[in-house]
Amino acid sequence: MAKVKISNDEMLNFRRAAQNYINRHPDRTRLHHALEKSLKKTLTAFEDYADAESDIRIDTAMIDEKTKAFVMTEDKMSYVVDPAKAKDLQKRMRELGRKEVEFEPYFATEVPKDLEAAWFQVFEGIVIQATDEVPAEKAVKKLKSEPAEAQA
Repeated sequence: MAKVKISNDEMLNFRRAAQNYINRHPDRTRLHHALEKSLKKTLTAFEDYADAESDIRIDTAMIDEKTKAFVMTEDKMSYVVDPAKAKDLQKRMRELGRKEVEFEPYFATEVPKDLEAAWFQVFEGIVIQATDEVPAEKAVKKLKSEPAEAQA
């Protein structure tokens, strides 16, 4: 199967949506299974993104002149950005978000009949197969109308 290329931003959006879908719809379905498989397949890309993001934030963090330590936010959850490096932070984060990652998709062979249209855009090409000729919603309607045996 051909690999899918998506941006880091799209991958992060997919991972959030997949987790939300799984949490909101605990029933085990073929879509649920495909989402879990795809979350595993995108895990390395996610970890690479998190490492790169951390490096960028460290590179652009403000340093205390006296202690030479990073200046942290009040809640101690993140670094304060050095104002002289703020534009560099934005540029590098934008570039990181646009960077493409690739992985082998795992398509659901069946989708729930009550799947909301909002999920189509996020899952299309990753767990819901669609082609240029067949937009995602038509592909899902086709999957919903065919018996499971015909889809295998």
